[in-house]
Amino acid sequence: MPRTRRVTFVRLRPRWTTLLALCSLSLGIDVSGLPSDRLVAPYVQHVTTTAATVLWETDGPTRARLRYGPRTPLEHEIELATPKRLHEVRITGLAPGTRCFYQVEHVDRFRRTVRTPVYSFCTAPEPDSPFAFAVVGDTQDQPSKWRRVADRIWGERPSFVLHVGDIVGHGPTHAEWVHEYFEPARTLLAHVPVFAVLGNHEEDADHYYRYMANPAPEHRYRARWGDVELFLLDSNRDCTKGSEQHRWLDAALADSTARWKVCAFHHPVWTSDLDDYGKAHLECAASGDVRVRDLIPVFERHDVDLVFYGHAHCYERTWPLREGRVDEARGVTYVQTGGGGGYLERVSPNRSWFTAKLRRAHHYCLVSVYGDTLDLKAYDIDGRLFDHVARSKPKGHPQTSAGR
Repeated sequence: MPRTRRVTFVRLRPRWTTLLALCSLSLGIDVSGLPSDRLVAPYVQHVTTTAATVLWETDGPTRARLRYGPRTPLEHEIELATPKRLHEVRITGLAPGTRCFYQVEHVDRFRRTVRTPVYSFCTAPEPDSPFAFAVVGDTQDQPSKWRRVADRIWGERPSFVLHVGDIVGHGPTHAEWVHEYFEPARTLLAHVPVFAVLGNHEEDADHYYRYMANPAPEHRYRARWGDVELFLLDSNRDCTKGSEQHRWLDAALADSTARWKVCAFHHPVWTSDLDDYGKAHLECAASGDVRVRDLIPVFERHDVDLVFYGHAHCYERTWPLREGRVDEARGVTYVQTGGGGGYLERVSPNRSWFTAKLRRAHHYCLVSVYGDTLDLKAYDIDGRLFDHVARSKPKGHPQTSAGR
């Protein structure tokens, strides 16, 4: 969103960080978390049934190694001989639906060997396996809010997180990635992979591509997790009929064998937002972003189940929609989830015809997939459940939905 606040982060001068390091060596104090050592703690990305990527960033070029295995003590090791700041290691040869433990080690500028705690993540399962994933968006601008939301998500122990963009307030600013996104959620990100899309605030900056480690070409991609397949787009790029992304999505959805199809991007298809989409308090205005309107027929043609987006900083779920009407049997449910940290925004004073649930609050979603059921819940920043809808789709049969 256009409104942002800039935060200045004070860095200690080198002589003071050196003095702190010498004091820590004499007193036995662990200073591995200081900016002089590790900027971004280890986190996991691009997890599949058999592989995962672990990344971390240090303040200066370091040599490092990653140890991993199905149990402790860790029996495998990958050595990174070339000194780097941003380390990226791909672990392969894993088994589907299993737990992998890992630990990072490097030598810092004071020649100390620094080891992280042992973390763990789970690989993607095969179909017909139950799991749950979280959805969040617009974590920008207020790290204290994002920390609370991230802690709530971590408490759910989701298999992965789907992030619908505006990860930070200003994508070209490195410090915002470090302090605004990674640091508040470091425990969550160390254990749970994030599948993210670009928001407008990322500004297509290099930092997004350095940190997110998505499948090529990174701004749009697909990912499979059990019975769910994700189709992720960049709504800042052209999504109109005939565009590259439009053609790609149409072909990818047609090719999918997943029982549940979930699409995600940043800008809203349907929204009652008052700040960015029309002047609903003065006139009747079209709802949603014109850049993504041409995607609606694609969703309907391929029976997409859920479409997630953010940009407007509140929660809104539509009824199942098809051809501009409510269709309980074959409709697409759209969920606006822009409440991960950005400043909350206004909504229309009157209820929109497509709105099933509306809430102005910082929040996240939790989607559980088990058997023939996909279950969507939304929680506010204090952990209060405020929306719940379940969809049922036996194999070979149309879906039905029921809100509770």
